[in-house]
Amino acid sequence: MLSKASLQANPGHVTMLKWMQIISALFSFLMPALLFSKAQTEDWFSFIQTKLPRKSWSLLLAIPVLVSLYPLILRIGKWNEGLHFGAADKILRDMEAQAAMLTEVFLDVHSIAGLIGNIIIVGLIAALTEEFFFRGTLQNVLQIWLKNPHIAIWTTAILFSFLHMQFLGFFPRMLMGAVLGYTYYWTKSIWPSVIMHFVNNSTQVIDYYISQQNKHTQWFDDHANTSIPMLISWTAAATVLIYGLYRNRVKWE
Repeated sequence: MLSKASLQANPGHVTMLKWMQIISALFSFLMPALLFSKAQTEDWFSFIQTKLPRKSWSLLLAIPVLVSLYPLILRIGKWNEGLHFGAADKILRDMEAQAAMLTEVFLDVHSIAGLIGNIIIVGLIAALTEEFFFRGTLQNVLQIWLKNPHIAIWTTAILFSFLHMQFLGFFPRMLMGAVLGYTYYWTKSIWPSVIMHFVNNSTQVIDYYISQQNKHTQWFDDHANTSIPMLISWTAAATVLIYGLYRNRVKWE
């Protein structure tokens, strides 16, 4: 098992990890999505719904929806971390510690160029490839097969969270997956969910970079215990914004 010290002592290994991340994203998520779309529609993108949403303001609304959900997601994450998983608890926590270590080494850069590189890999590439696969393809297929968008959305969200293999954050990631799924379904466009996913990942990359530069705890760690009144206020705001997406939903044919 790789240690943090050994990776930090060999920058080439970290570079290799980043290239492996890019290649994995492209061949595990993007290529299957594009090939499936081509097979189904004779077009590389049509099945995924890559046209801009009919109501362009939904692209902008995706960001405040995400931000207003953060207190709830962070609170659920704190609760999830405290769960005990019986005989598998130590194994899962060891897996989580290893994943956290790799993430820290991955994000540990000391220049703007390094930060931009991480935003491209963790923010842009991950958001684009995962949304094309999970929402644009898997959720779409399940919706057609099951004739029930809600089951398709939540099944995809569960699989999305499960395949990250970080079970101490399973429930907040599942909730995020469901929000991405409903955003995709209501707008009938992949781009609002891509933007939401990109902003979520990128803010965490930037937060880690700033915390390392200024030697303080990350914003997400500091705000995981938002007061109940603030939690209710932010969740109410998120509900109103999500209802706005729902009220202006685009019907699927």
